[in-house]
Amino acid sequence: MGHRTISAGILLAGMLLLGASAVQGQEKAEEEAAKEEELFGALQTFGTDAAADILEKKQETVWSLMTPEERALSFLPGIICWGDSLTYGEEGDGVSFPQVLRERITAELLEIPVINMGASGEDSITIAGRSGGIPYIVAEELVIPADTSEVPVVISSEDGRRVVPGHRMDVGINECSIAGVTGTLTTLERVNPDTGYTFCRSEPGEELIVPAGTEIITEAAANYQNYLSIVYVGTNGGYDDYDDLIAQQNAIIASRTENTDRYLIIGLTDGGRDELAEYDAAMYAEYGDKYFNLREFLATSGMAWAGMEPTREDELAKEAGVVPPSLVAEDGIHFNPKGYAVIGNAVYEKLDELGYFDEAREALGKSK
Repeated sequence: MGHRTISAGILLAGMLLLGASAVQGQEKAEEEAAKEEELFGALQTFGTDAAADILEKKQETVWSLMTPEERALSFLPGIICWGDSLTYGEEGDGVSFPQVLRERITAELLEIPVINMGASGEDSITIAGRSGGIPYIVAEELVIPADTSEVPVVISSEDGRRVVPGHRMDVGINECSIAGVTGTLTTLERVNPDTGYTFCRSEPGEELIVPAGTEIITEAAANYQNYLSIVYVGTNGGYDDYDDLIAQQNAIIASRTENTDRYLIIGLTDGGRDELAEYDAAMYAEYGDKYFNLREFLATSGMAWAGMEPTREDELAKEAGVVPPSLVAEDGIHFNPKGYAVIGNAVYEKLDELGYFDEAREALGKSK
């Protein structure tokens, strides 16, 4: 057997991963976690080669005990969709693209969480803050009282920019934590986040002085760490130029601790082919085939995917590379139910094209 230069720390991390994460929520995880002492003993007695053998055998044992569904979930634990009202599903009569995506994955593969992190009205820097990629911070010193009364708090992005979470505070914000104190961040006026925010701790404790610059850890930043990211941001602004938008998108992707190489960037749709040519070029240059030009897809294929006969207006939109009016809601901004359904199915196909479902499909014994 050849020498293996594997550190004890990596082996320990692998043991914990195989013993717990791969079968998270299962009784088998507890049984596997109880065997950690075996690795310590092997490291102390035989060194890293023996420990590596144990880890390899342990992996095979854990894998053999897992059901096909558990194996598939180890490859495809969940998907989180970052965005604004176009992700939320505004004007969709209950239909959103994350919902359609979840239903399609359930029908084709297995049931997994698909989290809709769409918050109406939010710009890109605010969404990046919700993800924890460019965190919100306490912009001015804050005194958190010992009781659970609300206190005003001034917030900004980590780089000092204005952020306005609040149109839908239940989306990835609360419960949040500030300096280790768990609580709820609330807008003073829900319809106008610019009026300011309050923080209310969840349980009484000691009074705490929080210095300016302290990070606010949102619910979304603390959870879903191994989920694949779909990022659809920028319609409401929040960036200086396309390089800035790319940096924010990359920060959202990097906010996860696993699967950061498995993501999808969905392109802006509020414009035509010529108007967004520079934007599209920048996105293709940065992301390659992980950039989904949704505008162009809807312009050229959206009506066929919806099973609808295009109107004269739809044909004109196609020529200009604009989203067909028949897929847009009456407000002229959001999609209608048919539009969201097309997007959800198209995103599924794009993720499949990128190979993100291959390992899960193989684990389930299904063919493409």
